[in-house]
Amino acid sequence: ETEIGKGTRFIVGLPSSTALIKALLVKNTGVSFAIPVSYISEIVAVDEKSIKKVEHQETIINRDSVLPIVRLNNIFSKLQKTNKEGQLLDASDSRVTSHESRFTKLNIVVVESNDRQYGIVVDKLIGQSDIVVKQLSRELRGVKGFSGASILGDGSVSLVLDVATLI
Repeated sequence: ETEIGKGTRFIVGLPSSTALIKALLVKNTGVSFAIPVSYISEIVAVDEKSIKKVEHQETIINRDSVLPIVRLNNIFSKLQKTNKEGQLLDASDSRVTSHESRFTKLNIVVVESNDRQYGIVVDKLIGQSDIVVKQLSRELRGVKGFSGASILGDGSVSLVLDVATLI
């Protein structure tokens, strides 16, 4: 809008189905995911041997309390990338070993939703980024665990996790 003697005003409109959020980008079995930073309490690295099962739920001790954990590869196993022969890609990224320890370390993103904390096991931490989130298509809106998707700077797609519905 331009008014002589007053100047020009530019109005940028975003579709209502688009949002800008801060997210932690992670990878799991070659698939990119975004976890909204507003849900993240902390990130910890734990020895895989410290994971215990309590009533069929994997847990760790974190800050003197029992924390349930979920593995993205168990929840979203159908999203894992495979090559033409059906072999899993990026399987080598699934565990990070420390030079100081013989134990296998797991990256766990501790999240909180509805006054409930749990950990999400991820293969790789990519970093924090501001992302534009687009709603999923009508066909995918009912899929538990996702709140949207984003196209990253390198052109790849990252699914935005719906932390409240993962467990």
